[in-house]
Amino acid sequence: MKQKLAVTAILMIIAGFGMIHSTKGLMEIVSLLLIGTGTAYLLFLLLSKKQQDNRPDKD
Repeated sequence: MKQKLAVTAILMIIAGFGMIHSTKGLMEIVSLLLIGTGTAYLLFLLLSKKQQDNRPDKD
């Protein structure tokens, strides 16, 4: 599930960069939201993975 969401986040970022220089103001806002949402989710995945790696095992 995380892999599918990560791929979706990457596609959102790519679509956002494709639309960022549109002539319409609304499309620029949408593109910034796509880039921001995708980036935030990828950062969340990175930080949550880092916290899981730092936990000591209880053996």
